[in-house]
This record gives sequence, structure tokens and C-alpha cells, in this order.
Amino acid sequence: MGLYKRNGVYYMRYFADGKLIRTSTHRSSKKEANEVYFKALSRVGRAPGQHTLSELLDRYMEEHSKPNKTVKSYVRDKSLKTHLLDVIGESKIIDQIIAKDIEAYKSRRQKEGAKPKTINNELILLGHAFTKAVNWGWTDRNPMTRGLKLKVRNIVERWLTFGEENKLTLAAPLWLREIITFAVETGMREGEILGLKWENIDFERLTLSMLTPKTKRMETIPLSETAKNVLRRRYGLIQRSRSLKMMVISTSSQMPTAIATTHEM
Repeated sequence: MGLYKRNGVYYMRYFADGKLIRTSTHRSSKKEANEVYFKALSRVGRAPGQHTLSELLDRYMEEHSKPNKTVKSYVRDKSLKTHLLDVIGESKIIDQIIAKDIEAYKSRRQKEGAKPKTINNELILLGHAFTKAVNWGWTDRNPMTRGLKLKVRNIVERWLTFGEENKLTLAAPLWLREIITFAVETGMREGEILGLKWENIDFERLTLSMLTPKTKRMETIPLSETAKNVLRRRYGLIQRSRSLKMMVISTSSQMPTAIATTHEM
């Protein structure tokens, strides 16, 4: 259902009294064609809940996704919408969509090879569209109840090989190479490395401590010989630059400036 373009003019398809109506909007602008389309739906006098899934998603895309989301998110929503319409059906009346239909949708999409996260994104879009439908007075219920989304395992175990590490390091600018080496040796993220202070480093025990964002707990990380050498080279730069009260590593357009807090090593 909805709009489609032919010879530069938008046409609309919708149900009225159980019949499929196909007619021209006489508009070449999609924005203007949508106005004609939604006025036509209003004239039909469709009772709440008698709108089709295609009509719901068309309006959601035009009135919410397009004006409120980034171009990238809008394009993604268009892709998610296509799967929902293909599987559930364009002409499916929204009040007839129940939990059983959602389960059938998940089953089919899994058989098609879609990943759980992708399926969940599609269901999130459907749930959000139904929330809007309730606000618009199109229905009084949202079939996307709790427990309908799939469980997603966010465990990704992937380690760089020595060859990959060497290629990455050689391809990087000089100022970035030590950051890459330190990240590989410690497993720390970019923000954690750039926020590292000298007061968090214990050269006697060869460890560093940092506050983990999620648990808000201090985590102790052992330092390898390679990681220790990176820090020592950084400290040598600090002594020559005589810069104080700053991070271990920070970036600039030239190269990172190594700096220290007032704590002595």
C-alpha cells in the first residue's frame, strides 16, 4: 500500500470498503503526494484499527523517521520497513496483528538467515510505529509486548594476528603507532588510553588501574614489557617538554604530546 511513482507522478494504493483503490495523486512531489494520500485515507473514514500495516509504516516514515532521524537512520528504517511488509503483509490490518504474528515473523526471518540483532531492530521499528498509531487514534493497542524480542549474544572473540598487527602499525601515522601497540598489549579502548593519568600507573608492580565505566569499579591491568617501554618513552618526552598536570597520551594534529600529573614516578 502507500505511494509509488510512475512517469514522474505519484500514485496511491489503499483499501476502502474492502476494495483496493489505485489512483493518481496528480503530484510529482512526494511531500505533496503524501498529503493527498493521507487526506484520502481520512475521507474514507477508516475506523480505528482498520488501517493497514503499509499505511501505518508509510505515515511513520514520513511524519516521524524522515524529519526526526539522521539520513543514515532513515535509510536503515526503509530497509527494516521492507522486511516487515514482505513478511507480515502490506494489506494486513493493524488490529489483526497479534503476538502470534510476531512469533511467526521472527521464525521466518531466522530461517532467511537474518541475525537476532537485525530482527530485533525490525521489531523495535514496528513497536515504535504502533506507539505512534495509538497516539494518532489508529488503534488502542500495541502488539509488541515484552518478551517478543530475541536474545542477542554480544560476545565477539577476535584477536589480531601478529601479521595483522604489523600491517596495522606500519599503515598508521607515526604518532598513532604507540597508541596501537599499547591498546594491543593492554586491551584498553581508545578513550581509556587517552584518559590515562600517570597516577594510575604503578611501575614497581608493573600494573595500571582504571575505573570501568559500566561497573564503576577499579580494574587492575598488568603491564607487559612492551607496554612498559611505551610508557617509559612517553615519560622521557614529558621530562624534555616539562609539561605537567596532563594525560599520559593526548592527540594533536602533529603527534600526541606525552604529559604527566604532578605525581612522581
